[in-house]
Amino acid sequence: CDPDQLHAHRNDPDPAVRLGVLLAMRRLADARIAHFLDDADPRLVTEAARGIYDVPIEGAQEELAARIAPYLANETERHQSEFQQEPLLRRLLAANYRGGEPRHAKRLLQFLQQPDNPVATRREAAAMLATWQQPSPLDRVVGLFRPVKEREDDAIRTLLAEQTDTLLRQAGPELQEAIIDLLSAYRIEGGRDVLAAWVPDAKQPTATRIAALKMLAQSDAPQIAGLLEQTLEDENPDLRIAAGALLAERHPARAAALLVPIVQQSDSQTERQQALAALGKVREGAEPADRRPAVAQWLSAE
Repeated sequence: CDPDQLHAHRNDPDPAVRLGVLLAMRRLADARIAHFLDDADPRLVTEAARGIYDVPIEGAQEELAARIAPYLANETERHQSEFQQEPLLRRLLAANYRGGEPRHAKRLLQFLQQPDNPVATRREAAAMLATWQQPSPLDRVVGLFRPVKEREDDAIRTLLAEQTDTLLRQAGPELQEAIIDLLSAYRIEGGRDVLAAWVPDAKQPTATRIAALKMLAQSDAPQIAGLLEQTLEDENPDLRIAAGALLAERHPARAAALLVPIVQQSDSQTERQQALAALGKVREGAEPADRRPAVAQWLSAE
């Protein structure tokens, strides 16, 4: 099969013919397959992305990464169904993730901030940025062993530090935990007022409240002492246990005094088990004298 003859039919008016040309180029690992990333048929665009990324066709990777540009602005027109779009977007993201340069990281952050993009792929962008410095050797799309070298994270850290408040305030409930995890990965200390407001807010998802509490504890924010005391009285048992575990690391004696009553009095077996797990992290000698009898009493009653 002559690659040049194939290439001559790349603009055939029949989509079926163009698809045949595309698949043949994929088999030949012809970098000119990147032409189809701008095809009028969204199905062919997705197939071109699959060919370039999955084979992989190294000579077309940068063109694939650059094709994310229309998804970084509000005016993007969405002509594809979600089913067609997600396989394409995951490969556009992954091509930038593997690119490894500051410009690629900036694109991922812009994609994350774009509300028109599907939530699942925005979460993926956040996860990619969180693991930027030490990427897994397993490819995030095809699952094959495709290691990439470690890279500097200074550019990402700077971008995140500059936009922390904006990222948090603009995040919907479905993205808050992912963004907090991203900021925590770089030990960003901004956004404390937003996080401190989320912790006691019962309208926020439980995962968001716990992640915010952990991030404030990680940065030793001034608000953390009061929030830990407050959340230990919260109606949400998962939040209470998360606060107890954090308190066990910071103030073991205080944590033990507050967790033992949960072991003794809670109506929830799950909560009692979690309280016991948190008590297990309390350093010996720091707990009150009645800790062991309380734990033993609970175990004997089960």
